[in-house]
Amino acid sequence: MVLSIFLVAGPARAAAPDAESDPVAFLQAFSDRAIAMLADDSLSKEQRAREFRSLLRSGFDMERIGRAVLGRYWRSATPEQRAEFLQLLEEFVVLFYADRLSDYSGETLRTGKARVRGDRDALVRSRVLSPDRPAVAVDWRLRRTAEGWRIIDVMIEGVSMTITHRSEFAAVISNSPARIEGLLQKLREKTKGADVGA
Repeated sequence: MVLSIFLVAGPARAAAPDAESDPVAFLQAFSDRAIAMLADDSLSKEQRAREFRSLLRSGFDMERIGRAVLGRYWRSATPEQRAEFLQLLEEFVVLFYADRLSDYSGETLRTGKARVRGDRDALVRSRVLSPDRPAVAVDWRLRRTAEGWRIIDVMIEGVSMTITHRSEFAAVISNSPARIEGLLQKLREKTKGADVGA
């Protein structure tokens, strides 16, 4: 999903004073927090995972992402299933990336200008620059919320992480006689006993 981008945050800079109103400034402030976490060798695995979870909650609109990832199945899910799915999705993401947070190797994020769409949507183009790999194009879809800008999708070389995971989850649902409950059970199994960074 969009969350692999924690590994490509750019070098720390002073956050712009309008980070909650300007999408590029928001992305830079978010990047500053991520790089500070990744560069701090004193953090334990649990502390790093806790910081990751905090970044996830403050930088991404996880409810909107969850609705998009579940796609058409969101409408047929019960309120209880929706709530559990959102909780399990967060646990799945934190657990999946917790062991990968030490893989940072000097990548930087060079942001471009934002293309604002209407009153609440923006697309920020960027390139991930690595010391030993070709540059990667990364586009960020942002949505203005009551709390300010939040990330709702990330496109890596044109591939939407939301759409990718929607396809994966839809395949699990369609191949399970229990439908949505089948996906929830899969996620329960993958996150069983996990309290990483809680």
